Amino acid sequence: MAGWIRSLALTAGMLVAGTSALRAQTMDFALQGQDRLRGTTAATEDATLSVNWQADLKMGLLTGEPVISVRLKYDVSSGTVTLPMLTREGRQFSTVSYAALPDDLRAGVRLTEIKLRVVFGSKAGEVALVADVGATGAPGDWSFNVPGSPDWDEVFEYANGAAVPEAAARAAWEGGLTLRLVSIQSADINLHLLHDRYMKEYDREVYRAMGEVDQRLSEGLRRSYGIDASGKNEWTRAYLDTAGMGDLGTAEDWFLRARDLRWRIQKLSALPERLRAGDNHAPYDQAVKDAGVMMASINYAADGFDIEDPDPRDLPEGRPPAFSGQYEVLADPDGGSRRWLVDSGTGERLRELDSGERLVGSLLYDEWLYCRIDNRVVFSVRSAADGTEVQATEFPCGYSDNYSDRFVGQAKPRSEGTLADGFDISLEAQEFLERIGRCGDQKYRYATDTTSYVLSAELEVLSQSRRQGELVEALPTICFSSD
Repeated sequence: MAGWIRSLALTAGMLVAGTSALRAQTMDFALQGQDRLRGTTAATEDATLSVNWQADLKMGLLTGEPVISVRLKYDVSSGTVTLPMLTREGRQFSTVSYAALPDDLRAGVRLTEIKLRVVFGSKAGEVALVADVGATGAPGDWSFNVPGSPDWDEVFEYANGAAVPEAAARAAWEGGLTLRLVSIQSADINLHLLHDRYMKEYDREVYRAMGEVDQRLSEGLRRSYGIDASGKNEWTRAYLDTAGMGDLGTAEDWFLRARDLRWRIQKLSALPERLRAGDNHAPYDQAVKDAGVMMASINYAADGFDIEDPDPRDLPEGRPPAFSGQYEVLADPDGGSRRWLVDSGTGERLRELDSGERLVGSLLYDEWLYCRIDNRVVFSVRSAADGTEVQATEFPCGYSDNYSDRFVGQAKPRSEGTLADGFDISLEAQEFLERIGRCGDQKYRYATDTTSYVLSAELEVLSQSRRQGELVEALPTICFSSD
């Protein structure tokens, strides 16, 4: 169940690739905000947390159908959490300030089942997208999302909660989306890991429960022999003071306190015969029996304590989103030298790549360039989808009857970035970083005794030509950008 949430407007950045959303590779939105959440389960109903969060939303197409992926990370700034209590009346929970927790217990505070509500302006009017952020981790860690592919009539909803019909949803998507507002629609406070570590590694609750054993023995000693042992019992102050002083203490602190109290209980349970004056032994003997039963019960309850909240580590794991038009190069699964062009969206192996073919986003080019018999070099960029030529650039070279002398140079992308039409440069290309040029309507003129031809802002051919005095012009039509 979702806790009570105060929705806040927030700043957001948006990057959209392409001129039309349906033609775009993806639509990316960078989001951030602050919310105050309240727990609703029996274990968290008195817990409240103030959180700051950031989210990345990706919206794209896979074979013409919408794909939604969102990840989120959060930090807890303040609040109150619950801690389990061992009582004879059954399971109960106390509260303590989040600030009072040591770091290892703070790491066990999680938010799960988070859903963002993102409101857009569009051609279909104001529409809202409700997106699950996926499997969340510790504060500061990005969630791992399972991208969803809803039907078109399930992508958006109106302000009244009614679904936006397919035709209107397509029109909204294609016409462009303007971010209006985003908020956490629902989220669960999950304290499973906090409670588990607290009960297993901290003896604070055992210490508190043993206080009742100590009191029972002290009462038996007083009634049977007039011995006052209560003045040395300071367990109540230690337990309560740590909760109110802003520092709960470490696991080591509570191990030592519990150890000392166990030693005291053992001593009080074994009064020497020389101190057993008179004949009113029954109250003390009964107290010793009760203490044994109580200690066994405490140990059993502590060892078998069952955490109520689900373990967040058992929640379904996510995977990265995949959209149509995204490709990757994979090595031969049999361990050979062959490389395969693979559709990232479907995982389908499209074809085997030649040894010199390189992938740049959704484009392919030949890395090694050789001079033709007509003393020209042709550098072409092809679509990875169907192999059609996107651009071809020629420049002069010196042909030779010796094949090895026909080698002109190597085409190298200069940096990781984005093509002007929105395609990402593959990580594989990063090894070819070189000097950066310019891109646009300016022609590039290089004498052939230079070592390179710049074909675009971040793509060049490293040349071995040494023909003095000749100028080469190149007018790039595909531009790489690192912005």
